[in-house]
Order: sequence, then structure tokens, then C-alpha cells
Amino acid sequence: MAGTFPHVPKSYKEALQSSFAPQWQAAMDEEFNRLITNKTWKLTHLPPGRKAIRCKWVYALKTKPDGSIDRLKARLVARGCSQIPGADFHETFSPTVKYDSLRIILALVASLDLHMRQFDIKTAFLYRSIQEEIYMEQVEGYVDPTWVEAVCKLLQALYGLRQSSRAWSKKMEAFLKAFGLYQAAVDHS
Repeated sequence: MAGTFPHVPKSYKEALQSSFAPQWQAAMDEEFNRLITNKTWKLTHLPPGRKAIRCKWVYALKTKPDGSIDRLKARLVARGCSQIPGADFHETFSPTVKYDSLRIILALVASLDLHMRQFDIKTAFLYRSIQEEIYMEQVEGYVDPTWVEAVCKLLQALYGLRQSSRAWSKKMEAFLKAFGLYQAAVDHS
């Protein structure tokens, strides 16, 4: 069965040369369209003295519980390692849940016979605008042919940016507080 799984490409070029190229292309199209729909960036000129960060496609094979192929996934990721502290980002800290808090919640759910739900937010980081002025090179395979020299001025957080996790955390915090919830003093997540 393992031989029937497609090879997970390491680059855009490798994805297009794969025997599963149409499926990888469809996955990239889906991700790119989601980014455009969410107005993640706008094309503009790169201001003097600024440098655009690079981005890359990251690929994954998602399987069903029975081990069969669910879907091929492509995600656009900014190369945050090239961001400049103080210029491209200031604060990166975002809280993570303490396992003791999670254990307490699970124990309460079990002992009080409550129902618990889990959910996944597709492209979670893309739902938060960023304050910093960050420029990114156009996406490989999706360069605007009418404006090749343009760069993407990021308007929303993108996976790979150093501040993305913090931006998402702040967005989720505001959303939960709008429901009348509050943060515990011992666990801010």
C-alpha cells in the first residue's frame, strides 16, 4: 500500500514534475485562491531601502483514519528567517496551553458528563492583519505576467512569519472575550 502513495515534493519544480502534478497544482490553486480571497496581500512597488522576503510552497499528504489518501495539500509559507528584527517584526510571543490546564478541563468534562468539541480553522493565521510593513516576493508559479517586478505587500499574517502566531493568538483572544470569556491568571492561553 505504501507504494501507492505519491511522493511529497520538496519544491514547486518537483511538484510539477511529479506523476501527481495535476493534483499538486489543484492543491496550490486552492491555497492561492484562498489567499487572494482573503486579501492577504496587494501588489506594489518595493520601496527604496526595503528587501522583500521570499516564500515557498510546502506540500503534505493527508490521510484518512483508515490510511487511504484523503487529499494532497499545498501551503504557501513566508520565509520568516529572513525577517529583520525591529523592521519586519517587534513582538513574537504567543501563549501556549499548559498541559495541567488541559488535563483539568478534560477531567471536568469527564466527571461532569459534559460534551466537548474540537474544531480546526483552515488557514487560521490568515485571518489576522499585521501591523508591520512587510514585502514578499511574488509567489512561484503565480507571478503576475503584467507586473513581474511587483512585490506583495502583506496585509494579513502568513504562515512562516515570525509574528503570525502572536497575531492569531490576539485575534482568538478578542473573539473569545467577545463571548464574555476571560483569561485565567495562571494560563493566558
